[in-house]
Amino acid sequence: MRFTFTQQTLKRLARKTRRKQRARHRAGWFNWRRMATQCNQSMMFRFTVFVAIAVFGAGYITAMSNVSTKGYEMREVEREIAEHKEANQRLRLEIAQHRSLGSIQSRIATIGLVPVEGITYISLEGSSVAQR
Repeated sequence: MRFTFTQQTLKRLARKTRRKQRARHRAGWFNWRRMATQCNQSMMFRFTVFVAIAVFGAGYITAMSNVSTKGYEMREVEREIAEHKEANQRLRLEIAQHRSLGSIQSRIATIGLVPVEGITYISLEGSSVAQR
């Protein structure tokens, strides 16, 4: 069975369709302002996400740069500490050598000091070093 539409039926369908389109337009189905606002909101969201990613990325790169710089500085300080420990050990050894009895006796001979003979101690009766 085949449908044939008359001119009048087609006009009625067209009017109905136009009424539906106007109703949709009034109801906001195809509201340009709303579409523009939604597009702007979408663009603003995308822009905000992009800026946030850029800021966090820059912060991350800066932090990693600072960490690597501090690592180099720490290695340099550790090297200096090792050098100072070695110098300290060397000086302790030198002090111990100068305090040894053989070293002291050799220096006494070079300076020209003579050994002490006959030590006399003075003792005062009735005197005290400190009084109350």
